[in-house]
Amino acid sequence: MLAGVLLVAFLGTRLGLSIRATGDNRDMVRSSSINPNFTITIGLCVANALTGLSGAVVGQAQKTADINSGTGIVVIGLACLIIGETIVGRGAMFRGAIAVVAGSILYRLVYALVLYTKVVPVDCLKLVTALVVALAIAAPSIRQWWAFQTRKRRALAGRKGEK
Repeated sequence: MLAGVLLVAFLGTRLGLSIRATGDNRDMVRSSSINPNFTITIGLCVANALTGLSGAVVGQAQKTADINSGTGIVVIGLACLIIGETIVGRGAMFRGAIAVVAGSILYRLVYALVLYTKVVPVDCLKLVTALVVALAIAAPSIRQWWAFQTRKRRALAGRKGEK
């Protein structure tokens, strides 16, 4: 929790904003006289430090360490991010952090529900993860399509009422 608060605070500083800007548009950062190679290096250092910290915390919590225990964690992290941004929306850094937490909670809730109900065999949990991520990615497009269909139905109903 403390690491998350410190990360949000760090990304609000000038250096943090430079790192975020480099991720968005490297050429714009270069034209602003900021060295993008430096900001990329600092960003990678921060990311690897947080990765090491999370591995250390998991190792201490489980009282063991396994080289293969982190397999698939990046996919799960991206899934939580996508789910959270679909629910909470995109915005400032704090809102993004809230989105990640909300996405993580919802992802684990769906995961536990699938395990508890035994609707899907345990061997297919990665498939369930892929479906949840696909739905989260498609949700904005589905919302737009549904709103368009609703407007179209109303317009057609209005035309029929005029005749």
